[in-house]
Amino acid sequence: AFLMQYLVLPSFIFGFLLTVFPRWMGMADLKRWHYVPVGLGLMGGQLAMLVNTLGAGVVPVGGGLANATALIAALDERVRAGILRRVAQPLVVPATVGPDAGLLGAAEAGLDQYDQA
Repeated sequence: AFLMQYLVLPSFIFGFLLTVFPRWMGMADLKRWHYVPVGLGLMGGQLAMLVNTLGAGVVPVGGGLANATALIAALDERVRAGILRRVAQPLVVPATVGPDAGLLGAAEAGLDQYDQA
Protein backbone atom coordinates (compact mmCIF):
# COMPACT_ATOMS: atom_id res chain seq x y z
CA ALA A 1 0.00 0.00 0.00
CA PHE A 2 2.89 2.37 0.80
CA LEU A 3 4.47 2.01 -2.63
CA MET A 4 1.17 2.40 -4.40
CA GLN A 5 0.12 5.47 -2.43
CA TYR A 6 3.37 7.42 -2.49
CA LEU A 7 5.30 6.16 -5.53
CA VAL A 8 2.87 4.98 -8.20
CA LEU A 9 -0.32 6.97 -7.75
CA PRO A 10 1.26 10.48 -7.86
CA SER A 11 2.81 9.75 -11.26
CA PHE A 12 -0.56 8.81 -12.70
CA ILE A 13 -2.29 11.80 -11.13
CA PHE A 14 0.27 14.33 -12.40
CA GLY A 15 0.38 12.70 -15.83
CA PHE A 16 -3.40 12.95 -16.02
CA LEU A 17 -3.41 16.57 -14.87
CA LEU A 18 -0.68 17.65 -17.28
CA THR A 19 -2.53 16.20 -20.24
CA VAL A 20 -6.11 17.08 -19.28
CA PHE A 21 -5.87 20.50 -17.59
CA PRO A 22 -4.76 22.38 -20.72
CA ARG A 23 -7.73 20.92 -22.62
CA TRP A 24 -10.16 21.76 -19.80
CA MET A 25 -8.88 25.32 -19.71
CA GLY A 26 -9.02 25.72 -23.50
CA MET A 27 -5.24 25.96 -23.91
CA ALA A 28 -3.00 24.25 -26.44
CA ASP A 29 -1.50 20.90 -25.51
CA LEU A 30 1.83 21.11 -23.71
CA LYS A 31 4.99 20.33 -25.62
CA ARG A 32 7.06 17.34 -24.50
CA TRP A 33 9.75 19.47 -22.89
CA HIS A 34 7.17 20.91 -20.48
CA TYR A 35 6.91 17.49 -18.84
CA VAL A 36 10.64 17.18 -18.03
CA PRO A 37 10.75 19.39 -14.88
CA VAL A 38 7.64 17.72 -13.48
CA GLY A 39 8.99 14.25 -14.23
CA LEU A 40 12.36 15.09 -12.68
CA GLY A 41 10.64 16.47 -9.60
CA LEU A 42 8.40 13.45 -9.19
CA MET A 43 11.02 10.82 -9.93
CA GLY A 44 13.72 12.64 -7.97
CA GLY A 45 11.47 12.99 -4.94
CA GLN A 46 10.44 9.36 -5.11
CA LEU A 47 14.04 8.19 -5.45
CA ALA A 48 15.09 10.45 -2.57
CA MET A 49 12.41 8.89 -0.38
CA LEU A 50 13.65 5.41 -1.28
CA VAL A 51 17.29 6.38 -0.68
CA ASN A 52 16.33 7.80 2.73
CA THR A 53 14.30 4.72 3.61
CA LEU A 54 16.62 2.02 2.28
CA GLY A 55 19.97 3.78 2.72
CA ALA A 56 21.07 3.09 -0.86
CA GLY A 57 24.54 4.30 -1.74
CA VAL A 58 23.96 4.27 -5.49
CA VAL A 59 20.95 4.26 -7.83
CA PRO A 60 21.96 2.79 -11.20
CA VAL A 61 19.97 3.91 -14.23
CA GLY A 62 19.85 1.46 -17.11
CA GLY A 63 18.25 0.99 -20.49
CA GLY A 64 18.01 3.87 -22.93
CA LEU A 65 18.07 6.41 -20.11
CA ALA A 66 21.65 5.37 -19.25
CA ASN A 67 22.83 7.30 -22.32
CA ALA A 68 21.08 10.55 -21.30
CA THR A 69 23.88 11.98 -19.17
CA ALA A 70 22.33 15.44 -18.79
CA LEU A 71 19.05 13.93 -17.61
CA ILE A 72 20.86 11.63 -15.16
CA ALA A 73 22.83 14.61 -13.79
CA ALA A 74 19.61 16.61 -13.29
CA LEU A 75 17.95 13.64 -11.60
CA ASP A 76 20.99 13.13 -9.35
CA GLU A 77 20.87 16.81 -8.36
CA ARG A 78 17.19 16.48 -7.43
CA VAL A 79 17.75 13.28 -5.45
CA ARG A 80 20.73 14.71 -3.55
CA ALA A 81 18.66 17.79 -2.64
CA GLY A 82 15.98 15.55 -1.14
CA ILE A 83 18.03 13.13 0.94
CA LEU A 84 18.74 13.54 4.63
CA ARG A 85 22.47 12.83 4.45
CA ARG A 86 25.14 14.52 2.39
CA VAL A 87 27.34 12.50 0.07
CA ALA A 88 30.29 13.57 -2.04
CA GLN A 89 29.82 11.12 -4.91
CA PRO A 90 26.84 11.02 -7.30
CA LEU A 91 23.96 8.80 -6.22
CA VAL A 92 22.21 8.42 -9.57
CA VAL A 93 24.67 6.95 -12.06
CA PRO A 94 24.44 5.21 -15.45
CA ALA A 95 24.45 1.42 -15.22
CA THR A 96 27.66 -0.17 -16.43
CA VAL A 97 26.34 -3.65 -17.22
CA GLY A 98 25.05 -2.59 -20.63
CA PRO A 99 21.73 -2.81 -22.45
CA ASP A 100 21.08 -6.36 -21.20
CA ALA A 101 21.16 -5.41 -17.50
CA GLY A 102 17.46 -6.19 -16.98
CA LEU A 103 17.77 -9.52 -18.74
CA LEU A 104 20.83 -10.46 -16.69
CA GLY A 105 19.11 -9.48 -13.45
CA ALA A 106 16.02 -11.51 -14.32
CA ALA A 107 18.19 -14.51 -15.22
CA GLU A 108 20.07 -14.28 -11.93
CA ALA A 109 16.81 -14.01 -9.98
CA GLY A 110 15.49 -17.05 -11.83
CA LEU A 111 18.63 -19.02 -11.03
CA ASP A 112 18.31 -18.05 -7.37
CA GLN A 113 14.75 -19.38 -7.33
CA TYR A 114 15.88 -22.56 -9.08
CA ASP A 115 18.69 -23.11 -6.56
CA GLN A 116 16.29 -22.72 -3.62
CA ALA A 117 13.86 -25.31 -4.99
